[in-house]
Amino acid sequence: MIDLESVEGILNNLNPGQKRSKNLIAPVSLTGSVAPLKGCRILADKHEFFVVEDASHSPGAWREESDGNKTKSASGEWSDASTLSFHPVKHVCCGEGGAILTNSVEIRKHAVKLRSHGIQRPFGPEHETPWAYEQDELGWNYRLSDIHAALGRSQLKGLENSLLKRRGLAARYRELLGKKPFSSHFGLPNEEKGHAWHLFVLRFRKPGRRDQAHKFLKERGIMTQVHYVPLYRHPYFEREMGKIRLPGAEKFFEGCLSIPLFPNLTKGEQDTVVDEIARFIEKG
Repeated sequence: MIDLESVEGILNNLNPGQKRSKNLIAPVSLTGSVAPLKGCRILADKHEFFVVEDASHSPGAWREESDGNKTKSASGEWSDASTLSFHPVKHVCCGEGGAILTNSVEIRKHAVKLRSHGIQRPFGPEHETPWAYEQDELGWNYRLSDIHAALGRSQLKGLENSLLKRRGLAARYRELLGKKPFSSHFGLPNEEKGHAWHLFVLRFRKPGRRDQAHKFLKERGIMTQVHYVPLYRHPYFEREMGKIRLPGAEKFFEGCLSIPLFPNLTKGEQDTVVDEIARFIEKG
């Protein structure tokens, strides 16, 4: 996976004539583990670009820095904006939709305009009628209905309790799966106090075993998923960027398998998942 030192090395090695055309970095707080936002901010200030955190997996999560301070996901302290998802499996779900969080007046103003077809309601003597509006750029119909917004807002008060449940389940998975024979076959996520645990991802060590495990568990009624296929493998990005392969992303992709984790998962259901994984390993 790409780290900040690698990114800075690439930026520092650019020739004057190779100035980048993009001016944004989008750290992803993947699976609920908060990205190194403070480091991204330092790098962004040095090289003059924006930071937009993808916080769809990590609302309420935090990262403990080397100095003991906490970096909170989607707080706006280190990023210019953060994005959230309200998909049904996310921490706060409205059925669908999302949100942009920002402390920037300009970003907010532009986002509000884009979410409604790029329409704004201008003021001035030439627009005295109350119905006046104008469209000065193309936007989208990204308006979340009041009903969906109310549904999402009602869940905010339960977010911390939901995080505590997820952290408890993740700790139990780590306890049950962190010993032999399991540890010989796959690695587990690192322990982090402030992790939001949107996903719990096993990382199989041998090629092909991930897909075999997925098939075995599906046949026994346990749904697992691969998070994620690298973006550059999808046809759209191949057309845009050509056929590339990034070694770190490839290594993660080839072995990753997300097992069930959600606040209402019972200990009995969790035991069933662990038992079936054990049977898969015994089967060989």
